[in-house]
Amino acid sequence: MKIEEVLNEKSIHLDKDLTSKDEVFDYLCSSLYQNGMISDKKIFQNKVYDREALSVTGLIDGVAIPHGVSDVVVKPCVAFVRTKKGIEWESIDGNKIRYIFLLAIPDNTKDDVHIKMLSELARSLMDQSVISKLGYVETADELLNLLKKGGNRS
Repeated sequence: MKIEEVLNEKSIHLDKDLTSKDEVFDYLCSSLYQNGMISDKKIFQNKVYDREALSVTGLIDGVAIPHGVSDVVVKPCVAFVRTKKGIEWESIDGNKIRYIFLLAIPDNTKDDVHIKMLSELARSLMDQSVISKLGYVETADELLNLLKKGGNRS
């Protein structure tokens, strides 16, 4: 599974003035709903909160990867937002979060879809230079290219 198969330009949002995890979840779930990736915003958003209650989704260096699994997900996808400022968020390194990748996984798929989506994203983000460049991309296309390059380590 390639990053461009699950993340598209309509789901990439740069420099949004969001100041809390609640605002981020509402914004990204609305985006997924408006783009036809989920059929019910409220149900999916509740699944994201349910999953969030289980463990920390904030990683390191300002990156978080929350996710939800639901039968209202039309197809596996990712929505991304870069906030203008860091947001208070439980994270492994204790730092604020600014780069959020929300994964939407259909309930009727096997666990491997979830694992494939996470591993593809993780492969891209393992390169520290990719994370440092997240703050500087100016377009959705630049973000996609950055993540594709980060995942193509030979």
